[in-house]
Amino acid sequence: MKSIEDLLTTTFSGRRFTRKQLEQVQETVQRFPNLSRNELARTLCEHLDWKTPNGKDKIGPCLGLLEDLEAEGVIRLVPKQARQAPQRRVPVLDKDFAQVPIEVPLNTLMPIRLEAVGSSGPDREQWKACLQHFHYLGYRQPIGAHLGYFIVSQASQQRLGCLLFSASSAWNLAPRDRWIGWDDKLRKKLLHLVLSNDRFLIFPWVQVPHLASHALALATRQIGEDWLRAFAYRPLLIETFVDPTQFAGTCYRAANWQFLGLTQGCQRRAPDHPRRTSQKEIFVYPLGSGLAATTPRLGSRCRSQETLPQ
Repeated sequence: MKSIEDLLTTTFSGRRFTRKQLEQVQETVQRFPNLSRNELARTLCEHLDWKTPNGKDKIGPCLGLLEDLEAEGVIRLVPKQARQAPQRRVPVLDKDFAQVPIEVPLNTLMPIRLEAVGSSGPDREQWKACLQHFHYLGYRQPIGAHLGYFIVSQASQQRLGCLLFSASSAWNLAPRDRWIGWDDKLRKKLLHLVLSNDRFLIFPWVQVPHLASHALALATRQIGEDWLRAFAYRPLLIETFVDPTQFAGTCYRAANWQFLGLTQGCQRRAPDHPRRTSQKEIFVYPLGSGLAATTPRLGSRCRSQETLPQ
């Protein structure tokens, strides 16, 4: 088995470790040879104080660290247990869910509000089913912290669409990083402050001019406080990706989102295992000037964004 001193790098899973810390990881693995990988990860997260901004253990990155160290030959893990892949359950749309055509001016539905969806219960199941049946990408369980909303007309008490935001922003996105002014070190440190607008849906039977941009404007004003209450930190930027073969991105532009360019056509996560996809348009929206101290360029852009009309 190799020594920690033989490693060419001490940066794993986006974190730079000291060699002493990696020696402690090596010793822990050797001391507890019968622990499962998940149990080892939980133990190491506690020893290394490796947690998310809201205080949860970073189990996924820690498992990545263990696998990387095994590949380097400095530890030996217990073999992975063969497990049958869980069968994905498709959300079922309530048969009584109203799909009555709505073709009216926006002011007749005002005020519009965003109704937060809980982590469980009938509303959650209905929200998932709506995305599954009416969004062209369907529904996939978000990874990590996320918030979902129904777009609701208070005047008519009708649900008009859905939104999903998650802390699964793109790991490496050159146009965004250049626009913010990030280098690799800052991106690794601050990436959790960038949210992804993973899903945005206006129901197909709702034909209301300007509703989409109005809903996006509401979301950018509300998501910061909602995220702070739910996860104990405030995000500073939202990004989203628009497939130009499907949509023109008009509502994002109308809601003052900034167009940054095109993706390279690779999946957003797992930089070591790229998968080719179609190119997407990149849009971002700053939520405040809190990054100004560490990222001056984004701070100035946030301040200028605040002066734009909603």
